[in-house]
Amino acid sequence: MSWPDWTSLIVGIGIGFYGALRRSTSPASSPETPKSQALANSSDSDDSDPDDSALAAAYHLAKQWGAFQAGFLARTAHELRSPMSSAIGLHQMILNDLCDDLEEERQCVADANQAAQRMVNLLDRLIEVSKFDSGAIEPDFQVVALSLILDDVEGLTYLQAANRNIGLDFEEPPEVDVWVDSKRMRQSLALVVDGLITQLAQIGDRGPITLRTSVMAETVQIQIQTTCALETWSDPIDLMDPGMAVAQSLVDLRAMAAHSQLSPMMGLWVAQLAIESMDGQLTATSSENGMALLCTVSLA
Repeated sequence: MSWPDWTSLIVGIGIGFYGALRRSTSPASSPETPKSQALANSSDSDDSDPDDSALAAAYHLAKQWGAFQAGFLARTAHELRSPMSSAIGLHQMILNDLCDDLEEERQCVADANQAAQRMVNLLDRLIEVSKFDSGAIEPDFQVVALSLILDDVEGLTYLQAANRNIGLDFEEPPEVDVWVDSKRMRQSLALVVDGLITQLAQIGDRGPITLRTSVMAETVQIQIQTTCALETWSDPIDLMDPGMAVAQSLVDLRAMAAHSQLSPMMGLWVAQLAIESMDGQLTATSSENGMALLCTVSLA
């Protein structure tokens, strides 16, 4: 073997020996490293997770709000279908020559127009509520005496309660001011009381309806107590109810066309959305003698 060959061999052995020595003295690249890194990342992730109870509370709140919106949508469809069904039925009476004379045909047209006006009014009310909920219409907050609001609500509902022989008792409120949109607050409470009166009349209950107020910390609580059971408000909605069909008697169609008020449940939901838009709350609970509605708003 020549000197160049010996030289190449020696250089190759030296390079190989140097490489082996370097690998033995440097940190090993263990195959467990990716797994260890994954465990470390998992540990870091666990440390940064939010509290499980807070997540559960947020989940249940979102679920309840979704159920509320679904129920509100179903009730809206039910409310709008009633006047629409009435208008269609009245027109069918004319188209099918079921009217006795020209005067009755004109009356059917007038009643159908009334039903259409009712549907437009309901749409306006629901559009306004949707603007409350989305924040498109901001509440006009102002300092107003609570007694003035309750006096107006009593004036708006007293005659209806008296005409149906239902007791209505507004206890003297404390002399405090609240921070609300006075018009929205007045309409919301009137809707609640009006719905209670209607519900009591439908089940033949004479009440009474009692409204009392108290001051708690930085809020005012308005409690509306009635003998109406909470379960009577949770009426199921059947959008395929045969009673909503267009083939009804002329008397029933005219009665539906003349009825221009929101149903008690719909009125309660509208009031709830309006009060929540003012950073307040409206809740309903069962009590020994019936049910209690609690409205909470901020002191001025």
